[in-house]
Amino acid sequence: MNAQTLAMCTAMLLCATLAPAEEHPIYASVDPAKADEYETVVERVMAMSEDEMLSFMPDLPYIGMCNCPRCYGGAQGRNIFSWSVDRPHQLICRHCDLVIDLPDERFPETERLIGENALGEEVAFPYYLNEETGERHFLTGNLWMYHRRWLTRQVTALAEAWQATRKPEYARRVALVLDKVATLYPHWPAIHNRSVNRVRFCDSQEPPYAWDAGRWGNFHNEIPRVLLTAYDLIHDSDAFETLSQERGYDVRARIEDDLFRETYRAAELSPYKVSNVVGYDITSAAMMGRVLEEPAMVHKAFGWMLKNLDEGFFYDGTWHESPSYHYMTLGGLRRAFSVIEGYSDPPGYVHEETGQRFDDLDPVSVAPFWATVQDAFKAIGHPDGASAVVHDTWPGERRADPREATVSALLPGY
Repeated sequence: MNAQTLAMCTAMLLCATLAPAEEHPIYASVDPAKADEYETVVERVMAMSEDEMLSFMPDLPYIGMCNCPRCYGGAQGRNIFSWSVDRPHQLICRHCDLVIDLPDERFPETERLIGENALGEEVAFPYYLNEETGERHFLTGNLWMYHRRWLTRQVTALAEAWQATRKPEYARRVALVLDKVATLYPHWPAIHNRSVNRVRFCDSQEPPYAWDAGRWGNFHNEIPRVLLTAYDLIHDSDAFETLSQERGYDVRARIEDDLFRETYRAAELSPYKVSNVVGYDITSAAMMGRVLEEPAMVHKAFGWMLKNLDEGFFYDGTWHESPSYHYMTLGGLRRAFSVIEGYSDPPGYVHEETGQRFDDLDPVSVAPFWATVQDAFKAIGHPDGASAVVHDTWPGERRADPREATVSALLPGY
């Protein structure tokens, strides 16, 4: 074989084994004809300076639950306050209309919850201690939740505006936010953050995290899907290269490695693979595999989906909890299946652990049991179509059609 033939064969082999890039965006549809509408949505954030915009991404994870220190209304400290970007440091209780302007001398956050992150750095969360009730109020930490939620919505809108207009200033704003989160994430501590009375640092700062703990989120939504979707939308822009030149490091690599792949690692190590929230991190992991062009991620995520079918449902098709959780899980699996439907591996790719490759993947055809689980609980539904009241069944839930006659039914697995 001469040198020219060898070079040609080598080139052909490389073409057969290297991944062709998927066309981005994979997971969003933007209509350029509506460019004016997309631009209108981002007028508020674009009126800010870059520094002001970035200030809405807090330096620490937010505290998701916080009671009003005056009325203690609501339930479990969930969504107790209203907030507006026009008054960014103000919280208003939805139950007693208490207005808190932070910092507020009536509720001084002089106490600190102190711990270490995975890098061994000391981290502190300020809180107000109500000495009468003994309850800690992470008012500033809860304010961060509203700030971060607002900013992540703007990131999506900015990414859509770039897709519609290709104006570089929109993609730049998205890249700035993604880069800031990627810079902060290694320093964020893992905290228990699902209850007013359980906010604390995790014993281990490395994944796997406990069910109520995480850095970006918790056990089922540590992967920041909203940021992944925004990254997908501006994937082909010049914003990453331009920002890299300004900052002296590879911005795209930092975002992919220090943020996305690290959150994927948390999902991969999680012991909660079979759960009724399969539609969160498992779906996001599959999406990440396609957006980052990592087929192994797609294969593993699909394996986790099938694991839920194989281990979470009894042989009669019922989910192992209540009818309500059954349908919740079905909805999550439908979402998970949808993000990989039609997916094909790069030419020549075979997953090293399973020996499988995907070509125009039809998840349902690979999982025939999927048809069995769809209507399994309808067999014991009430005559008016309401779900059977077993375990945590939502009141008023109706999943079956009303019927005029009833026959005996048995769910032998359940």
